[in-house]
Amino acid sequence: GGNWAVCINHGTEEVDMAARCEGFLAAMDENGIPAEVLPTSTDAAAAQATIADYISTHPETDTVLTLGPAGSTPLYAFLAEAGISPDAIHHATFDLDPTIIDRIRDGTALFAIDQQPFWQGYGSVQALMLKLRYGIDPVLPVLPTGPSVVDRSNIDAVAELYD
Repeated sequence: GGNWAVCINHGTEEVDMAARCEGFLAAMDENGIPAEVLPTSTDAAAAQATIADYISTHPETDTVLTLGPAGSTPLYAFLAEAGISPDAIHHATFDLDPTIIDRIRDGTALFAIDQQPFWQGYGSVQALMLKLRYGIDPVLPVLPTGPSVVDRSNIDAVAELYD
């Protein structure tokens, strides 16, 4: 649920980032929640200022999707500076870093979609090597490397990978 939603896109030139926002907008539309995309940049200070300006002109915003640490970190800085409590905004993001892990633990972020990029690279090379050397195909047609949802129920197990 929510009143107004925004997808903070720090990678506006990237097709995958646009697709994430498009999916978010479609889900919000399906649930009758007005939503839009807020383009920012990877410059944390500039992104924080853009987020602050947006929220000040859209105070009904209570649902936010960021597309990774480059969007989450400025959002967290804005929330802290503005004194906005974690329960005032529903936040979800992609990818993990120590800050996002802490924000999941304290309730500022509901969850993060984890992709395991190391496994994406390593697993594909391993599958190719097995196919070329031994003629072995992976058991599954697609080797799952995510996405998986990381929330308060499983954050401690996943956080060990980032220590």
